[in-house]
Amino acid sequence: MAGIIVDMSTIKQLLQMHQLGYSNRRIAKDLKLDKGTVNKYINAVEDGNMDINKLLITDDPVLVHKFNAGNPAYTDARMKTFLDELPMYIEKLGHKHVTRFLVWQEYKKMHPEGYGKSQFFFHLKQNLIAAKGPTAVLTDTYVPGQKLYVDFCGDRQFYCIEDLNKAVRELLDEYNRTRLQKRPYSREEHFHAIVKIYVDGLCVATHPRVYKWGYTTVKEHLASNNRTILERSPQYYMERAYKISHDFGLYVTELFSGKRSSNPPEIYYKTCNLLIGLHKKYDENAFNATCRDSLVNKVFSGRQFEAILKHKIIYPCDVPNCDAPVPTNHKNMRGTNYYK
Repeated sequence: MAGIIVDMSTIKQLLQMHQLGYSNRRIAKDLKLDKGTVNKYINAVEDGNMDINKLLITDDPVLVHKFNAGNPAYTDARMKTFLDELPMYIEKLGHKHVTRFLVWQEYKKMHPEGYGKSQFFFHLKQNLIAAKGPTAVLTDTYVPGQKLYVDFCGDRQFYCIEDLNKAVRELLDEYNRTRLQKRPYSREEHFHAIVKIYVDGLCVATHPRVYKWGYTTVKEHLASNNRTILERSPQYYMERAYKISHDFGLYVTELFSGKRSSNPPEIYYKTCNLLIGLHKKYDENAFNATCRDSLVNKVFSGRQFEAILKHKIIYPCDVPNCDAPVPTNHKNMRGTNYYK
């Protein structure tokens, strides 16, 4: 960062405290200076064999010359280029919407080895102050309620929030694609960031960054068993169920029915795999009876299906109808005429 000359009255206080035996650290703390700055002035006095008593009565301009005989920045080749182009920068700053940062960006494009932002701003400020010279400012006395002051930015006025939002949207793309000052990317690039995975210095995979719960993957990077699961579909399980038995096919078809549930079909793949395993483990007739039973009673949980099959639970729908005789001549039978 560009050096800033310390006020000479502060330097005299620094010299007085040094005379009184204060440490450089204490002087820096009391005068709110950087310790390196205090060391610089004390070293300059000692290296130059200066008499502190004479320095304390020296006029400020003379003292400035003693401690700041010349700014090395003005011997830099970059300064000559800067001063040659200074009128152009001042003219650009007079245009609407042109900021120091935009001027510096243009300067860096023309001179990649030129000043950094802080150095450029410092020298620009120093030269602008020197160019202005002394000015007189008249105060404007404000009487409350006497005048209405309207302040706006730019060359457009907005009278409703809808117009303002529309104008902002028109500039958003350009704004979001502008590189950030201290980051090697723009807002848009950061939002659509790509996660890169390296192995031994080589990029082996890229994934779009996810800004919400969850993860992303690429099918080619999955294990073979995971890829097999992703390639399956409800049709695959329905066809396989019908090959096992008609009852199982009807059950699986209803399991994936959109009318029954709005859940994505993928969550039932695990249930189907469980049922296929149960078919291999249990008696086929018992398995088909459980399919019919669960379908009628709307049992579509794999674990509940397994419990019914394992414990031989029979719902009323699977119990055969009993044709019990109905009495017609019992003495307690009153008939419909009895209640009239």
